[in-house]
Amino acid sequence: MAKIDPIDITNPAGDRNPKLGDDDIRTLARAVIELINKDHYVGVNGGAGVGYSEDAAGEHAKITLNAPLTDHPTNETNKGHLYLKDVSGKAELFWQDEDGKSYQLTEGGKLKLNSAFAPNDTYILGENEAGDGFVNLIKAARNEADDADVAMLSDAARMATDAPPGEDTGVVNKKYVDDSKTGTADLTISSNNITTNGATPATWTDLDLSSVVGLNSALVYIRVRAVGGTLDFQARTKGHTKNIGQASATWFGAGVSAGTMGDDSEVYLLVLTDSNGVIQIQHGFGGANYSLWVEAYLVVN
Repeated sequence: MAKIDPIDITNPAGDRNPKLGDDDIRTLARAVIELINKDHYVGVNGGAGVGYSEDAAGEHAKITLNAPLTDHPTNETNKGHLYLKDVSGKAELFWQDEDGKSYQLTEGGKLKLNSAFAPNDTYILGENEAGDGFVNLIKAARNEADDADVAMLSDAARMATDAPPGEDTGVVNKKYVDDSKTGTADLTISSNNITTNGATPATWTDLDLSSVVGLNSALVYIRVRAVGGTLDFQARTKGHTKNIGQASATWFGAGVSAGTMGDDSEVYLLVLTDSNGVIQIQHGFGGANYSLWVEAYLVVN
């Protein structure tokens, strides 16, 4: 839109009547207001003796950059340039420093952050869902293990889905880690007393350890003590049908699931429970009473 009062540097003409100078001055004043009103706040003309007298008059209302440059400007010492330059048919915003380094600040309607950085130990923020606060995204920090600079996520960070990582160096989610633990076990130290001075059965008899290991299949590490005489103590997984050790009066141990002991002596044995935490026990030729503790166990996940 053309200016209502364009500034014409040829006016007034040299032969114009000086008595008309006041009209020329008022026209020039209107032209100046019209020009600066393009991007500046000028307020309202208060009339004779007041004019555009607001304190804010002259402040920037916006900054309009003209048509994009075809090339970057020439850099100048102690000066910088903010300008538009054409990129793929679009006017994009650039900044050039005094050394002539030009940084593209926008691209395709978005801010371009390829040259931006956050101070160390300061999170880059994202707006929360409600729009009334921010979420910590990522920051540069120190790794305490080797005192190296690393990228650090906040404690509340999560993956978009529970899908496994696509490559060896990918970040993993909790579900992937939990699923990867199938077939592994966690050791629990217990020292739980199950039986004190109990009669050792002469035939295979269930001993329920589920109060300690739960309704699980568990590898249990048990301590057995003979009470009142010699004890040949045997243990096996419930559901198994074979005896443990050899069928003779002279035996001392059978792998790790049977043992012979004198009065007030102990053996340590390993045995696997069934899926409900139950084993079976019996005595061999020496049938003294027994006391039994579950010292530790591994629950099979």
